[in-house]
Amino acid sequence: QCWPALLGSSHQAVPVLTGPEQRQRAKRRPLGPRINRAMAAGRLLALALLALRALPALAKTPIPTTKVYVLGVNTTRTIADLFEPVNPNEPAPMLPPAPKPARLLTGGAAPLCPTSQYRLSEQQVVLPCDGIDMRVDLDMPTGVLVVIIQDVPAGTKDLTIDLNGNNDFDTEIVDIATGQCIAGFNCNAIGCGTAGCTDVDFHGTIISFSGDDRTNPVRETTNITGSLTRALAIKVMAFQGAEGYIYVRSTGIDPCPAVPPGCALCPDYPNCAAPEEPQCDGTHNVVCAVPTTEAPTTEAPPPSPSPSPSPPNPESMPEDVEAAMHLGAAAASGSVGLNEASASVAQRVAAGGREAPAPPAAALAFLVAAVAAVAFMAGVAWARTGRTRPGAELIAPEEAEHEMRPLSTSA
Repeated sequence: QCWPALLGSSHQAVPVLTGPEQRQRAKRRPLGPRINRAMAAGRLLALALLALRALPALAKTPIPTTKVYVLGVNTTRTIADLFEPVNPNEPAPMLPPAPKPARLLTGGAAPLCPTSQYRLSEQQVVLPCDGIDMRVDLDMPTGVLVVIIQDVPAGTKDLTIDLNGNNDFDTEIVDIATGQCIAGFNCNAIGCGTAGCTDVDFHGTIISFSGDDRTNPVRETTNITGSLTRALAIKVMAFQGAEGYIYVRSTGIDPCPAVPPGCALCPDYPNCAAPEEPQCDGTHNVVCAVPTTEAPTTEAPPPSPSPSPSPPNPESMPEDVEAAMHLGAAAASGSVGLNEASASVAQRVAAGGREAPAPPAAALAFLVAAVAAVAFMAGVAWARTGRTRPGAELIAPEEAEHEMRPLSTSA
């Protein structure tokens, strides 16, 4: 009733509705656009609350393992197939399609095990001391667990695990000493579980995990920087049936073990029956054969050099020319023994007033004969030159010829 006075006489009064009339008119009034938007937002909020309430039922939970395969022990090429080495220049493959097969090491390349050892099997992963770059192709049903490497030893440097698949594969990196999973789905030992982690210290090494991936294409990467101080195992679990592959790389092992992982000493090969023995070349192919025994060859000792005759010593040579000549004649004659020649010489030397030398030993007979021959030649030369001691006389040629004859046994 006050509106006409405020607005002027030209405006008509607006009746104020009360009671049943106001409610009736409100039902006929159309809703505004703002009210419509508010109602739509309310509906979305209600749906979100319902989704949050149902989320625990939709969360990923571990499933039981139906079968465990160990690569190189009980796997088939259908489940897991090992290829090595991988070409470092090969671009990172995508799924699909699957990558081209790499060169299989045992197909003709140089062996990874030392030649005095053998590879445990063709599909056994070998970790040589200078590093490895290999790939395992996988085709796993739901619930299957494949152990890629049973024992990555302490000392392995800069380990990289790159898992790829077309469905939900799960990485599991296990500490062998404790049996705890340290990186992968539902692995909470060090905080590198489903959500992943970055630069987490693990006994002196640094671990980074990309986290659990569930949608195609699946990719989960694990990088362990530094040198391992604890042995690890690398496993893959198929949460759903999937195909894919896993790369494993390392830059080496330090200190280098005498028997690299995946190898064994040749004498430890169990499938050779006596008298056969295993013969190894560093591959998985071991030959059982009877060892050939060769007679030892002994080289004849070199002949000992014969003693050369010593030059005559003027001090030890008899000064009596006649005695020297008789000594030489006795040595040159083969019909008289050395003892007789020595006795004859001793008598002649004693007649000249000189002392005879002691008889030689039998073991030095050859040496004495050589010395006697030299003495004879020297005595002849001395006689011809006419060099004599004072009071000595030259022997006439007839007497010299007589002295050269063989001595009789009576003499």
